[in-house]
Amino acid sequence: MHPPSLPSAVLPLRPGTPMEQWKRAIEAGNDAFTGSDPATALGHYRLALRLAQTLVGDWPDHDAALAALVVSHHNLADLHRLSNAHDEAITQVCDAHDALQRLMANPDTDLALRQAALRHSRQTLHELLRCARTAPVHPRLQASLAHDRQGLTVVAAAEFPTH
Repeated sequence: MHPPSLPSAVLPLRPGTPMEQWKRAIEAGNDAFTGSDPATALGHYRLALRLAQTLVGDWPDHDAALAALVVSHHNLADLHRLSNAHDEAITQVCDAHDALQRLMANPDTDLALRQAALRHSRQTLHELLRCARTAPVHPRLQASLAHDRQGLTVVAAAEFPTH
């Protein structure tokens, strides 16, 4: 079991753009992670994820917003792996990939955002496959991989202009 996230008073949001706030949160999490303080890292990474989720669709640089989302999920996954919480790590990797798949599959999503999601899905698919080497029958992992195999990536790629 993981320690509860730190209260928001411990992780104050200083002024700045949402992307600047995300960067500060992820850097603070990385400092805590390398300083062997997993509870503090967890609080900062969870804050970074919440901030990244608000960036998607609202931040003008779709690639930067999706990179923030993927990095946040993957940093949480790394932290969970370090704590031997492999199910939680897999959940984070799957959440990142599934979020991108949903963006690509939604015809109401802005085309530029869908294209950015497709580009970032290569990294999340790589992480899914890396997890599959150690947990090939994990139900959540299999569901995310099956979702990918159902053709969402192919359909999304076919719908995007190539020129």
